[in-house]
Amino acid sequence: MAPKVSRRDFLKLLSGSFLGGILAKWFPPKHVAEAASGEKGAQPQHPLQSVKVIDSREVTGALKREMIEKAMKAPDFRNVVGKRPVNLSAEDAKVVQHTLEGGNRLWAVAASLGRRQVAVYYVVDKPLVQKVDGREIRFESEARLLQAEKEEITLLTLSVNGRLAQPKKSIGPKSGDPCGGCVDIVWGPWEYQSWVCYSYDLGCMGRCCGGCMVPCFSGNESGCLICVGIWCPLCSFSCCRSGGMGCISCGGAP
Repeated sequence: MAPKVSRRDFLKLLSGSFLGGILAKWFPPKHVAEAASGEKGAQPQHPLQSVKVIDSREVTGALKREMIEKAMKAPDFRNVVGKRPVNLSAEDAKVVQHTLEGGNRLWAVAASLGRRQVAVYYVVDKPLVQKVDGREIRFESEARLLQAEKEEITLLTLSVNGRLAQPKKSIGPKSGDPCGGCVDIVWGPWEYQSWVCYSYDLGCMGRCCGGCMVPCFSGNESGCLICVGIWCPLCSFSCCRSGGMGCISCGGAP
């Protein structure tokens, strides 16, 4: 379980690191940027990389219980936890509401599932939309199952917009999206190619999200993942160790 961190204490600990973590999304590690740019054609960024967070606050009470229930029923969350029974109480999970520039809200829910595994669920009030090569890509929700081992965080499972993300497919036309592209929501294909990080630097996460330094540098790996996952979701983009191209769901119908 993540340590109890009030918003006031969190902001005191932060000392500007949260802003640094947000700004870091524009300057990914050199090896990550080079790997992503090595693929031919324009590659869409993760939609969260283009948002600006203007306020973050921990959710409590009835609204917290409501968001935990919503997370447990969400297809993305169910996809990443698999068949294991998961029944989270208000004490088991942490919830943070991020207000984005423009008024949209990003909700983050995280909980430890044991064995140093943490599930993190994100959902926005209104879909984030971006256009790449004339295609409209929508981000609605996402869930990650993460495993912490010493200094490394491994992505075990990723689900976006209600569908499990898949490694890049080898089939498809030589020109165009190897994942098929956002062609037909009913008959398919309905996936686009995007960079997926499979391994993160735990120490980098702690430094990026200043308010989470205590769990991140005291050996509490699960607490670190929960804290960073809910308070600083954008830090994952600047702390990637390795990754590759994957096939991601295009989201709901425009």
